[in-house]
Amino acid sequence: MNGLGIRSGWLVVSAAGLAAATTASADIALTVEANSDLGTGIFQVSTDDGVTLPDGTFLWTLDAPVDLVDTGTGNTVATLSFGTIMLGSTGVVSHSFVVDAAGSDTHFTLGSGLVNVGPYANPLGRASAGMSLTDGNGNGATLTGNFAGGTLFNSFYDGGASFANLLAGPYTAGSFGSFADNDEYPAGAGNFAAFAGPASEIGIGWDFILSANDSASGTSVFTVIPTPAAGLTMLVGAGLLASRRRS
Repeated sequence: MNGLGIRSGWLVVSAAGLAAATTASADIALTVEANSDLGTGIFQVSTDDGVTLPDGTFLWTLDAPVDLVDTGTGNTVATLSFGTIMLGSTGVVSHSFVVDAAGSDTHFTLGSGLVNVGPYANPLGRASAGMSLTDGNGNGATLTGNFAGGTLFNSFYDGGASFANLLAGPYTAGSFGSFADNDEYPAGAGNFAAFAGPASEIGIGWDFILSANDSASGTSVFTVIPTPAAGLTMLVGAGLLASRRRS
């Protein structure tokens, strides 16, 4: 753990589940990995690559598109066309990206560093995510999630415990068309939900398969707060109840 409260690490994600994996180098803020029959390409962002604000919040934005290249074959597996990551010292992870698959269906995993938030004994959290899919070559596009229930996005805490899985695919787009979706937990603007247990660190991950020569873009935010005072807790609960009644 560094002085920013960001633990060096990244997500290893698959249909079977997820686990945090630390690296030998310090302070990995974001890892993007692409796998296809063209090979494997990996891109990582360290805390040296961005800006750290006085309060410890880390910010990074991709300067220019970068190819994810298999080091053994030299094949370009995919391209990261746009990327941002914000690891907030108050317990917020915000991430946006655009990825383009090369000439084969491509398995993408994207995972944030882990932000120290506590520990909070009885935390509340909120997660939201959006995804768009665009066909690039006229034969339609597909996007399939690999998290539980076919979801594309996971917000997690403490050793991989899931707070919310969002964006249940699969998604399709027609010839030279696009498709977009968004999701949140809990439902209703400004509402928060209780964690299943205490939390000391949070992070986010994406896991999906994108069809060849097509593009996917995602954006997400995950935040955690300690249990508020009794009066505010009642308001939060009332908002959740109202949301359930409206659904």
